[in-house]
Formats: sequence, C-alpha cells, structure tokens
Amino acid sequence: MGRPVREKGETCRSGTLKEDFMTGQMKAGTGKAVVHLGENCFPADGFTGVHDPLCVRAILIETGAEEAGGRYAIVSADLTSMFPKTVEEYKQLLLELAGVPRENSWITVTHTFSAPHLWDVPKPGEPDIERPGHPKRTPEEIDRCIQVNTAFHTAVEEAVRQAVSSM
Repeated sequence: MGRPVREKGETCRSGTLKEDFMTGQMKAGTGKAVVHLGENCFPADGFTGVHDPLCVRAILIETGAEEAGGRYAIVSADLTSMFPKTVEEYKQLLLELAGVPRENSWITVTHTFSAPHLWDVPKPGEPDIERPGHPKRTPEEIDRCIQVNTAFHTAVEEAVRQAVSSM
C-alpha cells in the first residue's frame, strides 16, 4: 500500500507543501541539454542529419526530510524508446551526479519518431548483438550506434549537472 495522498491544505513536515517549498524545506532544479549528433553519427535508422535539435531534460526535487525520500529525479530524452539497460545506466548517473536513489529516479522518453534509436551494442571485440527482425550490422553501423548512444549519455550528464547546480 502506497503513501496516502495529501489533500489541498493538508499539512506535512513544516506545514503545507507550499510552506515547505517557501521555507526551503523543498527545492528543485532543472536542466536541459542538446544532444550533439555529429555528421559521423549518420546515416542512422534512415536519418541523414539533424533538422531540429534533440534534447534531454532533467528535473530534481529535494524534500526537506531524509526520511521522506531525499531526492527525486525525472529525466526525459527525445527518443522513441529506450532499452532497460540504458535506463539502468542513466539511473546510475543520477545516483553518482545528483545523489538520487535508483528507486526515486524516473527515466522516460518523449516518444518522438524524429530521432534514431539507442541500440544495444557489443563490447569491443565481441560479435554483434542479436536483434530479432533486424539485419546484422556492419562495424561502421555499430560505430555510429556507439556515437549516438554516447551523444545521448553526454546530454543526460549535462542536463543532470545543470539541474544540480540550479537547486
């Protein structure tokens, strides 16, 4: 059973939620970073370049009391979808960069169809990862996938760092 929902005007640690925020018991920070996809990232998933920039956005919320959960985060990337492995990687970044526990992190996508996918890639020297319904990739295609993945990872880092510094 989850925590009860507070009704408007109901009190919490120092009074109302608004009072918690106004007295510094609760604070928030935001960040937004452009995903820098260089020419060497293309072609990828039928895309040949960037028309409008893709972004990653982050919001951090810190409650006034550690027992209330401490910090929370939402990270949203301009992507169609994301593999669980990438979600876990980004949750680890939030823990390291912002002190947000994994269970307090939400990683989501905007579900845009104007962005290449973040594909799983093999470790150096290993064969390509099986992708049912997709052809085997060339080494050049794998390299482009790594570069796209890296560009998004870098943007997540930047957006989270901005959110931390704006708290």
